[in-house]
Amino acid sequence: MSEMTTGGVAPPPPPPGPRRRSGSGCLLTGMLLLAAVLVLGFLGLAAFLFIGEGPTVPEGSILLVGTEGEYPETLQYAPFLFADAGPSFSELVQGLSAAASDPRIAGRTRLGWARARELRDGVLRFREAGKRVTASLEYAGLMDYYLASAADRIHMHPRGQLGLYGVSMEVMFFAGLFEKLGIEAQFEAIGPYKTAPEAFTASGMSPEHRDQLESLGEEFRSGAAEAVAESRGLTQGDADRLLSDGPYTASRALEEGLVDALSYLDEIEEDVGDEELVDIGDYVGSLRRGAPRAAVRVAVIHVDG
Repeated sequence: MSEMTTGGVAPPPPPPGPRRRSGSGCLLTGMLLLAAVLVLGFLGLAAFLFIGEGPTVPEGSILLVGTEGEYPETLQYAPFLFADAGPSFSELVQGLSAAASDPRIAGRTRLGWARARELRDGVLRFREAGKRVTASLEYAGLMDYYLASAADRIHMHPRGQLGLYGVSMEVMFFAGLFEKLGIEAQFEAIGPYKTAPEAFTASGMSPEHRDQLESLGEEFRSGAAEAVAESRGLTQGDADRLLSDGPYTASRALEEGLVDALSYLDEIEEDVGDEELVDIGDYVGSLRRGAPRAAVRVAVIHVDG
């Protein structure tokens, strides 16, 4: 029986048959899935090897604190998965407080530059707990020495230098640069001592700005002299003179009683004994992992600036 069309209408096309997948496409998908499984397995193994156990703190350890540079105010996350971001400044201070009552820590060594006043208070708390503090200086300024003076004993590199020149402050002003670039800085300041915007709106210090800086500088200088006099057994007059009469060679610093010994790093390690040296970053890491998870928590917001 034949089929006929009427009205010039074409018959509908037959339905499409099932499509066949190519073998190469299935193979590529399988390879991608296998690669993903291998990558996830590698990451899990790396996490177990590098993060699983965490740092250990043996009994009788010496806490090693390298305070060169600056610590971030709060914990900074490393850009790479297993990179060590290091402790924040708040963790550094908390670590010193924890180490003061930690029976595994017998002492600490190697001090340098940091946010001196708060860190110095932490060193003093450490000593009050009956633990020895040894400081090591190489090329040091007033802030370094102020911090190191809290230690029981100060070592200095035989070829080092102690730059005690008093206190100086510098401020950069950008108004001239902004003028050349066609930039207008707009700030609102209430009161003559609201001088923070002057760095962008002025080409020099106002009397109020200078007055503030001189007051801060004198407060720190006198505070440092008073602290050094107490720690090193000096009169206030001698401390004032010594903190402004630099620079000192290592031998002269020893003669003036500013340091206790001229030593290389290996000699300092011999001086502290056979105890295990534990870096402050490892110690803070052990505190993070051992911290109890309390049911009630209080939020702490760090403000930096």
